[in-house]
Amino acid sequence: MSVINPPDFRCRSKRFFFWMDGDTFFEVEGVIFRLHKAFLTLKSEWFAALFDVSPTPKPGAKSPMLVEGLTEQQPICLSGIKRDEFEHLLGAMYDENLACSAPISKDTLVSIFRLADMWLLDEIREATLTKLHPHFSSSSPCAPIEKLQFATRYNVPEWATEAYMELATRPAPLSPIEAGQLGQDTVFALMAARESIARRRMRVAFGPENRWRCMGGEMARSRGCARQVLNAFRAALTVELGEDGCLLNAHGEETVKLDTNASFLTVWREAFVVQHTANRSKNPGLCEACARVFGSGGGPGALAWLDYDSDVEIIRNELGLP
Repeated sequence: MSVINPPDFRCRSKRFFFWMDGDTFFEVEGVIFRLHKAFLTLKSEWFAALFDVSPTPKPGAKSPMLVEGLTEQQPICLSGIKRDEFEHLLGAMYDENLACSAPISKDTLVSIFRLADMWLLDEIREATLTKLHPHFSSSSPCAPIEKLQFATRYNVPEWATEAYMELATRPAPLSPIEAGQLGQDTVFALMAARESIARRRMRVAFGPENRWRCMGGEMARSRGCARQVLNAFRAALTVELGEDGCLLNAHGEETVKLDTNASFLTVWREAFVVQHTANRSKNPGLCEACARVFGSGGGPGALAWLDYDSDVEIIRNELGLP
């Protein structure tokens, strides 16, 4: 009596089924992928270990046993992995999608990063992290908390520090939702860091020894670069909070409303724009040399003048970060 085998409902991947030289088979959600063992081994320690422990058919055997991954009929099954996420990862590996300038959605990047992190694809992980950073640095109210949660889950300590810095230095305090997500101990530590940073920055703003030094030479100093930097910085520090936004008064007369969750650097940058617009003769803007290093408040010159590293050290000490 003949045995009738059940039909095979699996299909082949249209993009990643390499007929000519693919030598290992994977199945993800019923789709078969024919890939290159040597390529995967080169890219990932996880795949190298997977293939290293896989048994191989005995040479000369009349009826070699079926081994997972060696045939299309018995592929390596990646359970718990979504097909589209696996294809996104393969696109990053084979097609080098991450190297192109075309925009990639946040969800796609997160799916690539998750698999790269799990399977020890270090190069893909770092490249994806770079692409992801702008998505977690937007003006969205949830951006700092999302960045912190991502950093905690995937062990990205520099992102955790950035997120805490954003929360500790922005004009707006923590919202009740944010406080609930962070937990009591973290909230108390963040409040302590916020107070310490605020005191230190007030000393920078009003201390006699802290003055921006114009880098444009004698001819450029008449523009008043030091005065413009300091006035904008003071305005950013003393911004008021209204019911529906931050109220910035950078010239003594005009008040500009900004987003409630605007970062300190955003407020500082906007203060420059406001004071320049209100009185162009008094605030002509920075000279070329100062503008280059100031970088709208985020350049190396601005961060050095602000002594940004001291604020980071406060965050690390209060939050117990490495």
